[in-house]
Amino acid sequence: MISKYRAAIVFAGTLLGSGLVVSPAGADSIGILASSTCFVGSSGNCTTAIVSANASGHFVDIGINNRLRPSPCPWRARDVNNGVVVRSGTVGTSSSHGERIPGLYSVYQLELRGCSISARGDIDNT
Repeated sequence: MISKYRAAIVFAGTLLGSGLVVSPAGADSIGILASSTCFVGSSGNCTTAIVSANASGHFVDIGINNRLRPSPCPWRARDVNNGVVVRSGTVGTSSSHGERIPGLYSVYQLELRGCSISARGDIDNT
């Protein structure tokens, strides 16, 4: 049987092949990543890998880099277990945004939708 950690690495490798960048070195003991980054491709969208909330501080940090991009970039941070959007917004043209989302206890993904190519989304729990 494949361990959850090994499955996370295989999953991360599959995502790398699809243009999503993740770091298997950031995986914790249950196979969920501590951080993930995605870059918008020709579809205008990207979604990070799953990141757990910080175990002691109960937060995730997000960042969206839309600098030097000609159009706004809508984003949302979503609880993977129940689908609830815990924060959302739009980063303006040639702007960036970062924030800590407190009070979280689950696992989360950052989604960028309808953005310019190469806009970047980051999520982490450190």
